[in-house]
Amino acid sequence: MGAVAVVAGAVGRNRPLLRLISAYGLFVVAEYASWLAVLVFAFRRGGATESGLVAVAQLLPAAAAAPSIAAFADRSSPARLLLVGFLAQATAMAVAAAAMMFGSAYIVYPAAVVATISMVTTRPAQVASLPELAREAHDITAANIGLGWTENAGVVVAGLLSGALLTWRGAASVLIATAVLLLFSAVLVLPLPGKPPIAGNDDRGSSLRDAVRLLVGPAGPRSLAVVFSAEWLLMGALDVLYVVIAIDILTVDPGWVGYLQTAFGVGGIAAGLLTAHLVGRRLSTPILSSALLCSCALALVVVRGGTVITALLLAVVGATHAVQDVAGRTLLQRAVPVHVLGRVFGLLEGISLAGLAAGSLLVPLLIGVGGDTVAVLGIAAILLLAVAFSARSLVSLDASKPPATGRIEVLQQVSLFAGLPAPVLEGLAGALQPREIPAGGVLMREGETGLHYFILNAGELAVTQGGRELRRLQPMEGAGEIALLRDVPRTATVTATVPSVVYQLDREPFLAAVTGHAPTREAADAIVDQHLSCDDP
Repeated sequence: MGAVAVVAGAVGRNRPLLRLISAYGLFVVAEYASWLAVLVFAFRRGGATESGLVAVAQLLPAAAAAPSIAAFADRSSPARLLLVGFLAQATAMAVAAAAMMFGSAYIVYPAAVVATISMVTTRPAQVASLPELAREAHDITAANIGLGWTENAGVVVAGLLSGALLTWRGAASVLIATAVLLLFSAVLVLPLPGKPPIAGNDDRGSSLRDAVRLLVGPAGPRSLAVVFSAEWLLMGALDVLYVVIAIDILTVDPGWVGYLQTAFGVGGIAAGLLTAHLVGRRLSTPILSSALLCSCALALVVVRGGTVITALLLAVVGATHAVQDVAGRTLLQRAVPVHVLGRVFGLLEGISLAGLAAGSLLVPLLIGVGGDTVAVLGIAAILLLAVAFSARSLVSLDASKPPATGRIEVLQQVSLFAGLPAPVLEGLAGALQPREIPAGGVLMREGETGLHYFILNAGELAVTQGGRELRRLQPMEGAGEIALLRDVPRTATVTATVPSVVYQLDREPFLAAVTGHAPTREAADAIVDQHLSCDDP
């Protein structure tokens, strides 16, 4: 409860940050509720086939547009992009709702596609907005935690809202409600300041080729890619299966489509409290066991044990998905070099969207082959087959990449890295190299080329410039970021006043971690500017 109070206090004191998180919460509810409403509408018209095709029609254009929209967020005002995105989504939802009332599917589906493409603007613009809104370094960390809680809670609220409205007034009423929520989101972000973030330079084509080689080359990362693909295929199939399970298998009111999604979200929230304990541990067992349990829980849905049992089974699916996702991403973080991590995870996002689309399309195909039962069991079997194919490689990969638990704790205490996600911290911890410096030993000299960043773990370091002492570094403080981030010679000399122990981080992984995470990048630039202003005689 203490951690919850700290996060709530940091966000509550920062009104712009509170506006951003509140707008995101309304967006999440609108995103998930509108998705279910469109699928229910399509299912009523053409069964699982039309529902699956509509899901694919929404996902593929959004996946194609995502890289360009994310790049636009880097070059423009993220707050303005959020505003435009929310207004576009609200307009598309309103048009789709009106078309539903008149039974015009030829307007409903294009409007739904436009809404889904517009939704791609939200998360990149939101991440880019955080540094501008944070007043203190810990505000960014608190915001990231708050956004995670908001996402999980939004899934649950979306399920309850869509379930109630589908029962009461039908799919069109859900879209009207989501349009109103998105208008409120637009109002919340309207006063936010708009400042374009710092644009980075990278070779996109080369990045993609490197990521593909890493994922499809070595057996370990390739096995993780297989499990991720199967996991997201199951998630895409589940969006259609909510409708199939509620209407065809359970034969209950369409409102239960939303309630089943709520059960999935509740399971994810419950497991989210446990995933923090995965950091610094062996991960092949959680990945494999959660995938096995997920498949078994989904397969048991066909037993037709009633709505309560089905909801509990889907809660298990949601919980295991949360564990599998966090553990898999963390192990992938350990397995690939830090300097190409952003590229690999960018490709992973593409795999997830492709998996969602494939799963949505696979359900109606399986229903056509053998009915609802075959569809549910077939989707569950795909994840089991992926686990069987990957188990040996995952165990070997996990054994070859031991978690650097103690070094993770060091990084978590360094203010520069406090906002980094847990998987990134794990990868960075693996790149740390310990060094002992005797009293009087020079760690770096003014004017030389900067190749490393240093974290003081024990002892004391004196920072001097032109013979003048500027400050003394204490444990868990860093040195060397100016030369790396500004690409200039060392601006100061750092000497150990007593025997000291430091962790050395090479230039490439340091820059990949810092510049690849927008909030951390902004925090690093603020530290550099502060040191340069204080050091200027």
